[in-house]
Amino acid sequence: QVSLIAVSSGLKFELSGRDNIELKCLMLGFSKKEIEAMEDDIIEFAELEQFIDQPIKSYSSGMRARLGFAISVTVDPDILIVDEALSVGDKAFSEKSLAKMVEFKNSGKTMIFVSHSIGQMRQFCDKILWLEYGKVKEYGEVDEVLKNYEDFLKEFKSLNKQQREEYRKKSLGLL
Repeated sequence: QVSLIAVSSGLKFELSGRDNIELKCLMLGFSKKEIEAMEDDIIEFAELEQFIDQPIKSYSSGMRARLGFAISVTVDPDILIVDEALSVGDKAFSEKSLAKMVEFKNSGKTMIFVSHSIGQMRQFCDKILWLEYGKVKEYGEVDEVLKNYEDFLKEFKSLNKQQREEYRKKSLGLL
């Protein structure tokens, strides 16, 4: 089973948080009985007890992110895809989410982690795939790829606007 954590991914804004839990879990193949068994854990992890029966269109982006994250990690997937999900929400929830991801990693499960946070990449990744404009720039060991990425960022930031645009066009094969 694969679980994707992306801010608001798959959530229906007109439905309540509780209904979104049920819908996402049904789509993942869980029975109503299994969903009922997980529901309280999801709500508690998301810290949305007071709001769970309100339509999520009334939620802040952080509340929606917490709900999506809580659903994704509570269903205990074999593969967890995390797409910049930790950049939303308050510090306390972010720390709680990071701890859950450490737990997931330590359990030996597969995690695909999409991020621009070098610190988080060092914490969660065993290998890094650096994509640039949709193409593989480099793949390899964390320290090596991150060193090259940091060197690239330093050089790229020194370019003026025109040079950056030329670099982009060249990378996309437009020059």
